[in-house]
Amino acid sequence: MKLIIGGSFQGKLDFAVRTFGLKAEEITDGAVCSVSDAAHAKALYNLHLLTRRCLFEFEDAGLDALRSVLLSHDGPEIIISDEIGCGIVPLALEDRVWREQTGRLLSDLAGQAEHVSRIICGLEQRLK
Repeated sequence: MKLIIGGSFQGKLDFAVRTFGLKAEEITDGAVCSVSDAAHAKALYNLHLLTRRCLFEFEDAGLDALRSVLLSHDGPEIIISDEIGCGIVPLALEDRVWREQTGRLLSDLAGQAEHVSRIICGLEQRLK
């Protein structure tokens, strides 16, 4: 699996398309897809938004299902997520929980990934 992280609007998706030759139909958007859709995607974009939806729409069961899918060998080949753990700590409890759970999931994914890149201003910083 390849994991691509970085801040909002830093060119993560463009990097993935350019580097891995992705076509539009191979990219599943976590902002709107189901966990099942994510399981069958070649590339999952906006993991952080899917994590939020799983956490607050389906609670722990949804987050556990997402974690299982993403960490299985049948999950997406490429996962793209905003880094949401930097900066000011959110005031709202639900935002802090989302930030923590997303960070934990990204840490697990990075540990298993064969390739991890952080994208800053469209440029790759290879982490693994």
